[in-house]
Amino acid sequence: MGLDPRLIRALLKKGITQPTPIQSAAITWIL
Repeated sequence: MGLDPRLIRALLKKGITQPTPIQSAAITWIL
């Protein structure tokens, strides 16, 4: 998706590996 590697590391550190369905829809719409 082209996200900043620092953001990816921060999300993984928090245990977040996949977006929620609402986040997926919002990200798709924003892009």
